[in-house]
Amino acid sequence: MDTAKNYNCVCSPPYEFKLVQKDPNEHGIGFCYGNQKSKKVLITETKSLSEDRVRGFPVRAIPLDSYVIGMRYSLLLKQYVINKKTYDYYELLGKFSDSNNIFSQVQLGNIPSNIKSEINPIKNKVDGFFEVSSVTTKRFFINREDITTPHYTNYVTRAFCNDRPIPVPVDQYGNSPLLKLLEDGYIFFDIPPSSSFPYILIGKECGDCSRFGKPIAPDFWVD
Repeated sequence: MDTAKNYNCVCSPPYEFKLVQKDPNEHGIGFCYGNQKSKKVLITETKSLSEDRVRGFPVRAIPLDSYVIGMRYSLLLKQYVINKKTYDYYELLGKFSDSNNIFSQVQLGNIPSNIKSEINPIKNKVDGFFEVSSVTTKRFFINREDITTPHYTNYVTRAFCNDRPIPVPVDQYGNSPLLKLLEDGYIFFDIPPSSSFPYILIGKECGDCSRFGKPIAPDFWVD
């Protein structure tokens, strides 16, 4: 399989196409690294526990067939020690932000905060909470073999990845099905064993991992 190629074309009749080598620093022909920040604030309390320490608190659930843990996964965890007022603020904020919560449909008053606008504070409402707290930071790395066998790769066998068309460059009406699929996000995948055209196409998310992350490892990455 060779996904290290792209195409150039004369994109109007008469159509001409040419395979060209991809730039490994821009296109995902090897490994790609997603680097996204979480949009959630997870809170818990220790008042009901026997000791002032959090253990076994779930942070994130990832399906086994997710490409996120296809080979190796990293998580930067930050733990803040907050007071009760801050805890109450984030708890209310979470309830009002949850679309499944009945209170999110009709908000019964403002969420209490200790931040206000310096310009017309009565008219310009501001939601936020300021607190100085201690923080503990740790980065975790998880390998695929830590969860399942290294050969568990169902994340690349989804139905849409089985769609591998061989469109004609020009049809009987003078249109180009090949150009249409290329413009829709399909890319070169392989050379068919028997065909009058030297290409098989595949969706970009199946043949170019740069759809999900950059092909260059971030600074924090450790192999």
